[in-house]
Amino acid sequence: MKRLFLLCITLLLLLMPLTSASCRQQSPTSSTPTTPAVKSKTYTNSEQGFSCQYPAEWDLLPGSQGIIVSFAAPMTNENGGMTGINITKAGLPGNPQMTFEDYVKQVETHLKNIVGSYEKLDEHSFTTAGVPAVLRTYTFDMEGTAFKASQAYLLKENTVYAISYGGIKDSYTRYAEDFDLVLNSFNLD
Repeated sequence: MKRLFLLCITLLLLLMPLTSASCRQQSPTSSTPTTPAVKSKTYTNSEQGFSCQYPAEWDLLPGSQGIIVSFAAPMTNENGGMTGINITKAGLPGNPQMTFEDYVKQVETHLKNIVGSYEKLDEHSFTTAGVPAVLRTYTFDMEGTAFKASQAYLLKENTVYAISYGGIKDSYTRYAEDFDLVLNSFNLD
């Protein structure tokens, strides 16, 4: 189950540089850093140009396959289902006509093509780390397992940072505040 989850999330994250939907104006989770309700650590990656806080009890995992860094929550259910947060970075395609909104729509189109059971629950624009961002929450099923995920896309110049949070659908809300911690503390150099 753990391998299935990691495979699903990795697959979805690798597709993000390719793809989204219309943006409604509302604020996400708060767009300014808040004092963490949980004990946290700071992750800094000067080479990739960002830092963020993450829950101290979560495991910090090195990036692979296009993922810069992953944070893994403690075990979340009896079946070994895991919840995690991944951070990726990609340049906007060289097409000068492509806007950030087009990019986000394209990501969603690819998600729909890969995961037939994709269902968007929410999507809205906001500002965080002083840059425009879009937050999308959706569900999907894979091999009989229901998943729920949120992805925040942040645009700085022509670079899109994606912060993805997801896991077994039943465990999603358990760590939602931890995703808020990472998202609200995300700082671009």
